[in-house]
Amino acid sequence: MVLALAVSCRGSGGSDGPFRELEFAVDSSRLGDPIHVKGLVVHAPAGWDEADSTLLVAVRQAVVGQASENRLPEFHTVRIQPETGGVLVITSFPKDPRTTGDFVTWARSFVEEYRRARSEVPVEEDWLKIGGMAAVQIYQADSLRIQFKYLIAADLPVGLDYSVPRAAWEKEVRSVESSLGSIRKK
Repeated sequence: MVLALAVSCRGSGGSDGPFRELEFAVDSSRLGDPIHVKGLVVHAPAGWDEADSTLLVAVRQAVVGQASENRLPEFHTVRIQPETGGVLVITSFPKDPRTTGDFVTWARSFVEEYRRARSEVPVEEDWLKIGGMAAVQIYQADSLRIQFKYLIAADLPVGLDYSVPRAAWEKEVRSVESSLGSIRKK
């Protein structure tokens, strides 16, 4: 399992296609307010504050610069942990035949495109069920940051991008895990 978070992450015995059901240990003291997006609810980690408009514009430009024309996301929020530099970006993907059809086909295509765009660092994937919804986890780490991207089959595909400086991972891992464990269908 790629999920480096997961000392207390457990897979269930059942299997539904390529997806493994996961349960995360949730510490409610590590959760902020709920965020509602495209049929799901997730709590950002506590202390991860909404980015100011200047930073939001910079993050949007960076993501748009990395996205293909066919995969431009809609931004919902960017949350920043000011002490450790952790970042959570929540996006969704617009309604079109690729996002409203077969999630597995769409997500596989997304993962391959993601890999090609970031070929300098290995990209790993894992197919999961989180909060009862199909999801793919994309993991990438370099000497500076640990990054997890989740594509979740909500009403439309939702992207959750957690990026934490490697030096802060030990401090933030339980908060990220609790945030993932808070994901539910609306």
